[in-house]
Amino acid sequence: MSKTEDQMHNAKDHLAGKAKETYGKVTGDKQAETEGKAQDLKADVGDKVSEIKENVSEKVGDLIDRVKNKDEKKD
Repeated sequence: MSKTEDQMHNAKDHLAGKAKETYGKVTGDKQAETEGKAQDLKADVGDKVSEIKENVSEKVGDLIDRVKNKDEKKD
């Protein structure tokens, strides 16, 4: 999944989770409330995973650039 797709999916999960949690609170449906909290937590984890993927990608790109620059200096 691309970064934008990840963000859209996580935003959808945040929104749906909060809505489900609120519905559960208003109606007294503890299961719906718990499911909503879990869905929101899943989105939080997805946000962190997306952030980690981005950081790793940047670091790998930096490393590749340094290796290329060393090879160019040798020539």
